[in-house]
Amino acid sequence: MALLTCNLRRAAYNEFVRGRVLVVDDESDVAETLRLYLESRGFEVGVATDGDAAMALLAEPPAPCVVVTDVYLPGKGGAEIAHAARRVGAQVLALTGDPDPHGPFDRVLAKPCSPRVIVAVVEELVESPTQSTSSR
Repeated sequence: MALLTCNLRRAAYNEFVRGRVLVVDDESDVAETLRLYLESRGFEVGVATDGDAAMALLAEPPAPCVVVTDVYLPGKGGAEIAHAARRVGAQVLALTGDPDPHGPFDRVLAKPCSPRVIVAVVEELVESPTQSTSSR
């Protein structure tokens, strides 16, 4: 009888992961909702509820392919997180109520925004990783 180990199950799981996403929002219920939606679509998701925690997660491998971040956060802001995300090769989706946010964001969505719309944009970014639509 063959025994299954955690390592084998982890390897099989990773075959179906579509990519890593980091969600950064100081509203923990928003971050948790996005995590659940993204995981249901096959993404591995990390969550940070302030800018400093996001910077720490970005400094640890493996890097995410997309960072979804609020623009205004405690600690480091969305623009600083976006610069750090770019350094590790991630694309950045900003969520904000600001009509003119500044930062190296690939996409910007106005808050409030449906989680389904956010997930759709993340999927677009993952599927076309070299296309940047804005660079404020």
